[in-house]
Amino acid sequence: MKKAIILISTLMNTLIITAQENDKEYELNHQLEVIMGIPYSTIKNESIANDEFKSVDNHNGVLLGVNYNKYFFDIFGISIGLNYTSYTKDVYQKGYFERLDQTDQDGEKFDMLYISDVTENYAISFLEVPLTIKAIIGNPKKIYGYIEGGVIYGVFLNKGYDKSGSIENQGRYSLNGNPYWDAVSHNNSYYGHDVEIFTKSTKDIYNSHNLSGRIALGLTAVVNDNISLKIVPTYTFGMTDIIKQEVEYENVFGQKSPYTPTKTSSVGINFGVVFNL
Repeated sequence: MKKAIILISTLMNTLIITAQENDKEYELNHQLEVIMGIPYSTIKNESIANDEFKSVDNHNGVLLGVNYNKYFFDIFGISIGLNYTSYTKDVYQKGYFERLDQTDQDGEKFDMLYISDVTENYAISFLEVPLTIKAIIGNPKKIYGYIEGGVIYGVFLNKGYDKSGSIENQGRYSLNGNPYWDAVSHNNSYYGHDVEIFTKSTKDIYNSHNLSGRIALGLTAVVNDNISLKIVPTYTFGMTDIIKQEVEYENVFGQKSPYTPTKTSSVGINFGVVFNL
């Protein structure tokens, strides 16, 4: 983290020095910009996040794009582009889980046990069209900032979902009333021994498109009449559910909760080169 802060500070100082050395007349009009970033991206579902038996590992994504900017009176502008973004998440359910002192359908007491080693992988990417409005802050002839906000419409390029591993469930009963004499039931009709193997790979769980919002605060330094450099801290938040199968959520013990939507989000710093047209 410390190295990243130093790198960002160095880049911002470079932008400021570059802009201060440029004294030519310059005005905003038409621009074409190329941007890239490696944001921290998330695929978030509240039910999974709140499941005490699971852990979630979101990975950095990729943002690549080309945008066209049109400015008016050096005060505000509009932007439209074509971007590629990716998201990856792993969900782990690994361990020995138990619920003590349960009652089966015969009224017998037992302990419910699960031995789980399951991994779910979500890997998705979008081709996106961002449409945003920018408000200029500062002197656009040297160095200037801007506030940007708007919406992004995306269509899926890749829909990846894999589930692998196994879950073994057991019902442990005390015999002859002796609490220290436990036996695992392998033939109980309600909570007997069972092993479930997962080897699932599908694309069918996803919707066909995604709608997001974007908020950004950019800093641009004018190198010359033709080229500028920019650094843009950006937050993108999903507005629609990317999953099409609206079913109740169920944890490892079969306990159900209401359906919650799955949405994407990302936060990071993008870098760009701007060409004046």
